[in-house]
Amino acid sequence: MSAEVAQKVTAKNDNIPSQTLVTSSIVVPASSTARRSSRYDEDNHLKRRASEDEDANRDPEENKRPRLDMNNTELKKRSQRMFGLMMGTLTKFKNDIQNKTEARECWSKQKKNLANFLCTKTSPPLYYLPAKLSSTSLETIAEQKRQLALASSASAQVDDNNVSEEKEAHTMDVEMEDT
Repeated sequence: MSAEVAQKVTAKNDNIPSQTLVTSSIVVPASSTARRSSRYDEDNHLKRRASEDEDANRDPEENKRPRLDMNNTELKKRSQRMFGLMMGTLTKFKNDIQNKTEARECWSKQKKNLANFLCTKTSPPLYYLPAKLSSTSLETIAEQKRQLALASSASAQVDDNNVSEEKEAHTMDVEMEDT
């Protein structure tokens, strides 16, 4: 009888398709390898860091994002709105710079006109022009014109630097808004 059972079991096993054993991929380290694993983690971290640096140095065409579908009406409206906001910001900054330069030009023109008059030393200064100019008053007017010329040339250099710095700052602001 045991032979019959053995034959039946063997027959059943023959009918079952062979199954492959899958071994576990989890490895439990021994306690003696703790130092080795910490070194391995450091080396692995350095390798990962090096591979990230290589990714950054790769061709930028590989890292490009896919194009947006411009057939989407919501996306189209959003992009038009963003473009309008950017253009409005640029126009505002352009107008601000233009207004400042016009104000400076007007101020310098007024200073040039006032340099032809005598100025009192009191506060507030009073500008006047006597009917007959003496030699001292002519010298004073000439000195005022020289000082104005020196001040205007120095302020022109400072103004040029300020305008270029303002333009750079505004372009940086716009670039920051883009990101």
